[in-house]
Amino acid sequence: MGVGKTQIQSVIKRKREIIEEYEGDGNLQTKRPRKATEYDDLNDLVHKWFLDATGRHVNISGPLLKERALKFAADLGLASFKASNPVVVDDWKKRLPTICEGYQPCDIYNMDETGLFYKQSTSATFFKKGETCAGGKMAKERITVGLCASVTGDKLPPIIIGK
Repeated sequence: MGVGKTQIQSVIKRKREIIEEYEGDGNLQTKRPRKATEYDDLNDLVHKWFLDATGRHVNISGPLLKERALKFAADLGLASFKASNPVVVDDWKKRLPTICEGYQPCDIYNMDETGLFYKQSTSATFFKKGETCAGGKMAKERITVGLCASVTGDKLPPIIIGK
């Protein structure tokens, strides 16, 4: 399964804590600590460039992103950096027909989930995660909603995840 014995033991040991956090919607401000890498500065530069470019409605392709990352790496003197090609999507597109083989299109579904802040006021404004919300406190009461549709466009009723 790809899960280590110690990881399972750790989850079992923390069972009560995990359940309480889940039932209380957890602390949305906490994040797992991220390990530093030698390319953190490069990642920050590429991310800032990406946000700026998409904010100006520039279409960003995989090759353009790779080219920009290589340029930033050269500017930072990271000679060992090699940008990877985004081939995961291409590989998936090639494998998908084989995976779906034997199923009717009406039996193939896609599901995604989204957060729904149900006590959000209609006068709220959009803001970026991590920034302060202008005009008052952010509502924290939320549920997770699962949405599912088939290849033919048939939709299942939304699934509420949580309490």
